[in-house]
Amino acid sequence: MPTIPPAGPRAPLVLILALAAAGCERPFVAPDPVVLSETSPDLSVVQTAEALPLRLRVSDAAGVERVMVNGEAASPSPEPGVFLDTLRLRLGLNPLFVAVLDDEGNVAEDTLYAAYLPYETALAGPLPERRYGHTATALADGSVLIAGGFDETGAAGSALLAREAVGLVTYTPLPDSLHRPRGGHTATRLPDGRVLFLGGAGDAAGGPSQFVAEAEVYDPATRTFTVVPVEGEPPRRYAHAALALESGGRVFVYVYGGLEAHAGGTTPTGTLVVLELREEDGADVLTVISPPGGIGALPPTYGHALLPLPPAGDLQRALALGADLGAAEPLPFALRLTFHPSTAFFPFEIETEAIAPPDTALAAFGATEVLPGLVVLSGGQAPPFTPAPPLDELRLYAAGAGRIFTFPEHVRLRIPRSRHTATLLPSGRILLVGGVGTDTGALDQTELIGPN
Repeated sequence: MPTIPPAGPRAPLVLILALAAAGCERPFVAPDPVVLSETSPDLSVVQTAEALPLRLRVSDAAGVERVMVNGEAASPSPEPGVFLDTLRLRLGLNPLFVAVLDDEGNVAEDTLYAAYLPYETALAGPLPERRYGHTATALADGSVLIAGGFDETGAAGSALLAREAVGLVTYTPLPDSLHRPRGGHTATRLPDGRVLFLGGAGDAAGGPSQFVAEAEVYDPATRTFTVVPVEGEPPRRYAHAALALESGGRVFVYVYGGLEAHAGGTTPTGTLVVLELREEDGADVLTVISPPGGIGALPPTYGHALLPLPPAGDLQRALALGADLGAAEPLPFALRLTFHPSTAFFPFEIETEAIAPPDTALAAFGATEVLPGLVVLSGGQAPPFTPAPPLDELRLYAAGAGRIFTFPEHVRLRIPRSRHTATLLPSGRILLVGGVGTDTGALDQTELIGPN
């Protein structure tokens, strides 16, 4: 691990920041280090108050002249070796630059992270009908398109629009519906505002014979669904994830993971199928441009998340997160994907970077980007996924810190749920719709997560 070079003839002070408590990313180690541990509050937990009373303890204060936080000196407390500071957090991720200076000018420093989201949860009333395995897609006008899914009787093709007004959510059924009832599918918003539906199954068991091959597009301008022909072998997948990318005016869709059908049943896959949405003779056509079987070797998974992240310069990025099902026991994984324009690996070469995953493997959870690079994870299931009960926990992935935070005990889902949807509303709150509850039945209850 890296050390700080001496600034004078004496050996430098070195910080070891308590990882679990402080959220430190790069600890420094020396034979006889000064140990600085953050003791209050626990920075691995999302802060819900703007004021952060920070308490720092130096294990061996001999020779320590100052402790600095974000360029300002912390106050020594009457307790030996303890320094105090009160910071005002801004919404989102807050880097805290901590430095210890000795009386000869040597400096040891590192960065802590405090995540601040003043969130609470509240029930938001019932849906017109129970459903799970559906999709909920934010549209350009602020409404949310809810489509498909399952109830106790089978797959649904119906769709409705949800809209928040004055803190209330209302639902309007659409006269048109999916041409093929399905659940466990994806609904991906395209650059032009329309929504592309791919895959899924016609029954909740996800049997291979029920996998849906047809693609459809929803047009908000006409409130209609249109079948889109697919050139090549369409991705027959269930509980997969999809991401739309644009390059040079062309639209590509990456389908990752999910359950894939084969002669003996279904198997989780880690490959990507790449499609291009083109217009031919005034009509949409999806063309499969990846080779048969897909490309890549990401963790085999289903019920996971694939979300866009803030770009790195001109490069598009995404977060893939879920349960790696390639081993005997499910393992948590989190990857940051960077898409490099390429001619050799048309249309993108994908660079993967592992980041600190959640403490447990998750599946069938909600994932919502609430601010650039900040993704709230809601509910879901932990191993063994069947028949594990749904969770009421919330987590936060912060791209800037490259790690996942937990929410405090008082910020929990009102109803534990999995196989639900979680969609950001214009108000900044997250709308949770449906899912499977603790009695394994479909839910009609919705709730809101957001600023208190």
